[in-house]
Parts: sequence; structure tokens; C-alpha cells
Amino acid sequence: MQWDAEYEQVVAEYAAGRDVAELERQYGLSRAEIEWLVAYQAQQRLSGQPMSDEELNARRGTPPGWVVGAALVFAFGAVVGLAGVIVAAIQGLGGAAVVSGIYGALFGSVVLGLWQGRRGSLIVAIIFGIVSLPFGLIPILLLLVPASAREWFADSERTRARSAV
Repeated sequence: MQWDAEYEQVVAEYAAGRDVAELERQYGLSRAEIEWLVAYQAQQRLSGQPMSDEELNARRGTPPGWVVGAALVFAFGAVVGLAGVIVAAIQGLGGAAVVSGIYGALFGSVVLGLWQGRRGSLIVAIIFGIVSLPFGLIPILLLLVPASAREWFADSERTRARSAV
């Protein structure tokens, strides 16, 4: 992340008590990004060292309830896949155990990516949802319809570039 004067202004206005909704409109940033910038500057002032990406992501907070709901749907798929490994191993079906393990790991990685706000996981979740219609319609709706869920996956670099224009 490259710090610039615009970010300083956002943080200063936030600290002065300006409404976050106004800051969102003026600078083209989401609420999560504004809070992220404030946390980043506070950490820089305290330690003099920049935060790592992992620390910055941890400060974003928890995802919106819609994203958590979709992640739970995929977590159920991961548990089913891992249970399939156990059942297949007990029955001596090595190939089925491997396939179930891959299935469980793939769904588990989608859950982690959704939780972290990764766009790639959003795309994979949508593809899985389309492939498994009509049941896949639930996570698709949970991830694409609510504005807070869409904001969770917003590409912050593109948002900042759009606000600079």
C-alpha cells in the first residue's frame, strides 16, 4: 500500500468526526477501506513500521452476515467432503477418498477466501453455485445481491483509481 496525501486527508476528516457515508461518497472508498486507512496510520504512528498485508486484513474486521451465511454453506460442503474421506477410507475405496479429500479441501479454501474478501473465491463460489443449481442459488444470492456483501469483495486499488479520476 502506498500512502499519499489523499489518504492523510481521509484519516484527518475521519478523526475530526466527519460522517463516514460522506467520506465514502467523496473519496470512492468503502467503510472497511476507511477504517483500514485509519488503523494503518495509527499503527504507523505507534511503531514507526508499516503493517504487513496480513495485519491490515485482520483489521478489516469480520465479513457481513451475508458473506458468513454463504461461507457456512461452503463449510458444510467441506465437512461433507472430509466425511467422505473417512467413509471411503473405512470401506477401502482409495480413489473415492482422494476425490472426497480434494472436494473438501477446495470447498475449505473457498470458505477461507470468502472470509478474507478474496475476489477469486467469490468467482469460484459463483461457479460452484451455478454448477449445483438450484441449491447453489442460495450462496449466489447471498454473495451478489446485498450491497454489503459486494462491498466486502470490492477491489480497493480500482476503487482508489476511480476516485482519483
